[in-house]
Amino acid sequence: MATAVLTDFRQRHRGPVIDAEDAGYDPARLTFNGMIDRRPELIVRPLDVDDVVSAVSLARERDLPVAVRGGGHSVAGHCIGEGGLVVDLRLMRSVSVDPEAGTATCGGTPPACVTALRPRAEPSVTPASAG
Repeated sequence: MATAVLTDFRQRHRGPVIDAEDAGYDPARLTFNGMIDRRPELIVRPLDVDDVVSAVSLARERDLPVAVRGGGHSVAGHCIGEGGLVVDLRLMRSVSVDPEAGTATCGGTPPACVTALRPRAEPSVTPASAG
């Protein structure tokens, strides 16, 4: 990616932006499946919805395929694309619960939802087996 484009994007994006020149690139592109060895052009770690929007906009502008990484547990490695842009949601771990409205809003990482949502939702959660 052109240096000027990457510099501009890094200034607009609040979360980490990792390319192949960064020391953290290799650890950032690994998945739990050691057989997956893909090299995305860019890995972005959004901190909020605005970061996600800017990442997807960059991918659209540069005609890059997008892979979305939540927990990184895809056996087939769909969370890491070759030569594209990875939107790594693992830093988006916020959970908010509105018991009066009966709604919850969760960040992009499934473990965040499970570990943070359950204590906030109970005892109002009714197990599916309860009828």
